[in-house]
Amino acid sequence: MRKKPLAAALALALAFAAAPGAQAAPAGQASALPAAAQPALLLPASAQQAQALSLEAAIWAAAAELASGMAQGARVAVAAIESDSARMANYVIDGVIIAFSGIGFQAAGRTALNMAAGAMGFQTLQRLSDEAAREAGRRMGADVVVAGSFQPAAGAHRLSLRAIRVADGAALGQSSATAAHDTIIELLLGAPPPPAEEAREAGAPEPPPPPPPPPPRPRLFGGAGFGALFDWDPGGGGAASHSYFGAFAFADTRFSELSAGLAGGRISGARAAAAEGEGPAGMSVIAMSFCLLFKLPVHIGQSASVFPLLGAMFEIALASRPDGGSWSFTGLPEHDTIKLSFGAGADFDFSERNFLRLAALGYYAARVRAIVGASDHPGSFGAGARVGLGFRL
Repeated sequence: MRKKPLAAALALALAFAAAPGAQAAPAGQASALPAAAQPALLLPASAQQAQALSLEAAIWAAAAELASGMAQGARVAVAAIESDSARMANYVIDGVIIAFSGIGFQAAGRTALNMAAGAMGFQTLQRLSDEAAREAGRRMGADVVVAGSFQPAAGAHRLSLRAIRVADGAALGQSSATAAHDTIIELLLGAPPPPAEEAREAGAPEPPPPPPPPPPRPRLFGGAGFGALFDWDPGGGGAASHSYFGAFAFADTRFSELSAGLAGGRISGARAAAAEGEGPAGMSVIAMSFCLLFKLPVHIGQSASVFPLLGAMFEIALASRPDGGSWSFTGLPEHDTIKLSFGAGADFDFSERNFLRLAALGYYAARVRAIVGASDHPGSFGAGARVGLGFRL
């Protein structure tokens, strides 16, 4: 289903109304259109500059015109804006992203664009072929990719955009708008702005300040995922040493992580040999663990965060097999353990939603039966590691 032409026309009308010099025709004239809507080819360069839009209005007008030929609800990505200035290209790209988000499309953010540009080796201020733009859009998970240029034109600046469907490379349309040369554009292009006194004497209006970037959406839920775990306890003081390998799944909020794991491993010296030297020296165990950790994330850059971890783990033995014996599912509470855990972790984003999680943990382990006074099994210190893949909610 296409977006209604009335919505695009309304956005264009609002953009033209914001243009410097745009006003209704005096009584008695045939046309009542704003000056910005009249054909630029019939006007001299000075008249074209006078009726050009502000930079913000030009971006919204070009985006609204292009949106009229795109499917409603499509995910849109901006690949590159050809320009002589990286600051100008980035400003226009951000403006186009905000414009498409404001008129009801899902727009891929700058993190996805930077990752696609880095992987493909292009700069966001260069001209991209349709195939290169389409590949960038595919990497950003978009249905439609937008590319274009911002170039000088007859004393003003011309913003041109084109839309390409990522699935088959079909051209969905083109749009353009003229932006008046003003102080904002001079700053973005790197030219020094004119003194305020000269600008007032020339009758130039004060340019509006650029809009502030939208605040980041608060994310209460950090995500969920799964991964591999390893625990190692050297024992000591009469305690048995053990090592576990297994898998775990996790779900977390911003300040806590809840995980459940299933692991198998070996406990050495699980049964002390009798004085005569009899009895097995170890056993294999399958255990399930439940862990609650609290964390305080600190962001590093735009794609990584680190956090301390503090919490507890409850480990339940499900089955055991002594050396030379058979598997048993009874008499296992003696292996149930509570571990006071501490350590540090880090998340590394490799897309807008997916991330890699690493964690290193130390712990003090105590058998449940020893805690309640049913045995004298000593506690011990150990270490563990977690590696997981997750997605943002």
